[in-house]
Amino acid sequence: ELECFAAIISSVETDLVGQAARARAWATGDIAALRAFDYPDIRGDCLAFAASADELDRMLEDSGAQWLGAAEQALAAQPRTFATLDVDNLVSPDGLLARLRERGYEVREPR
Repeated sequence: ELECFAAIISSVETDLVGQAARARAWATGDIAALRAFDYPDIRGDCLAFAASADELDRMLEDSGAQWLGAAEQALAAQPRTFATLDVDNLVSPDGLLARLRERGYEVREPR
């Protein structure tokens, strides 16, 4: 856990310019810029202690499947709903938002 905390602090200390640029892109809805950024793998760094790589992959896949199931339940109950994801899952071609698109959901990006 201390290594995880150190990785986050190091990222903040060494990438202020990048973080500011990502924040501006987020605030203005610049999806192209959000997709172009190189994101540090803090999740991988922080979860490395938790399990073996195979177990971690399985846990992340299970977590994603649970999120998708909950999202589909919410959308079935309400035509519009709100959920949160980390930016990587929003812009990644294989992230959870992309998986919703693959299932036939309309996903509108900011303009």
